[in-house]
Order: sequence, then C-alpha cells, then structure tokens
Amino acid sequence: MIILFIAVIIGIFSLQYFSLNFKIQGLNRAVISTPIELFYQDVLDDNNEAKFYTEELENHLNSYYEKSLTKYVKEYEVSYYFYNKEDGSLCLDMYCDGIEITVDAVIDITYTYHRMMYYELYGRSHG
Repeated sequence: MIILFIAVIIGIFSLQYFSLNFKIQGLNRAVISTPIELFYQDVLDDNNEAKFYTEELENHLNSYYEKSLTKYVKEYEVSYYFYNKEDGSLCLDMYCDGIEITVDAVIDITYTYHRMMYYELYGRSHG
C-alpha cells in the first residue's frame, strides 16, 4: 500500500513537472523567436538613419504575443521601453532606434516567467 502511495505521488510530481516545463519551453519559443519581420515592417529608413515606428511596432507585437502566449498561459504582461541607442535615454518620439521588450507571465502559483529583450537599429554604410 505504501509503495502504491509513493508511486502515485511520484506520478503526480512528474506530471506537474512536465506541465511546467511544457509551458516554459512554449513561452521561450514564442518570445525568444519573435519573428524579425515584425520589426522590419515598422522601420523607417531615411537618410541612412533607421528608426522604429513606435506605435505600429507596439500594435504588431501585441497582436503576435496575444496569439502566441495565450496557448501557454492565461495571464501575461508585455511592456515596451523605447530608447535612444547612443545614450540609452528614454525616447518619447514617434520614431526611435532602440526598444526593450519585457514579458512577464504567471505560469502557476509558485512560478513566474520573466524575459527581457533588446533590439537596436543601425544605419547602413554605402560604398
């Protein structure tokens, strides 16, 4: 009887571990491999100076994360910080050349997911 009880407990813990691992790996796949095309379609390239169009980029990323992250978690939060890449200061313009994306999600009662990513644009050199 004790062996059966121990086997059931090990089975429950194994299932919980598998479920947690599945959600973490799914979140990592969705967040880390965010399609680069989402960024490219919102880039303004003017006079060898590339900048993100902040409003459209946020809308496209929010749409992508809504489709991708809800497969794995119910609650998540995505925040954006646009900055100037030269000095790291906050960019309040419509066009910025750096973005920090932070994704937070609650996987279960004891575990939360947190990931930060940085993307910067650099001009092209001709010649």
